[in-house]
Amino acid sequence: MQTAERAAQIWLLLLLSARNHQTLTYGMLAELIGVSPVGLGQLLEPVQSYCLLKSVPPLIVLVVSSKTVSAWT
Repeated sequence: MQTAERAAQIWLLLLLSARNHQTLTYGMLAELIGVSPVGLGQLLEPVQSYCLLKSVPPLIVLVVSSKTVSAWT
């Protein structure tokens, strides 16, 4: 699957997360779309660019480190 297709998957998952007032860890997101968490940054970049281009809230802020989640609990 190409980067644009993965970014479309991520976009939909982030919209759902925003609607449900939830965050996703990098690991969770990677598992949901079937990729390694290591390369997730390059897949999030097109989503961020689209948000900036369309002046919409930056959805990628919903993706957090598992360390961040641990600190909240």
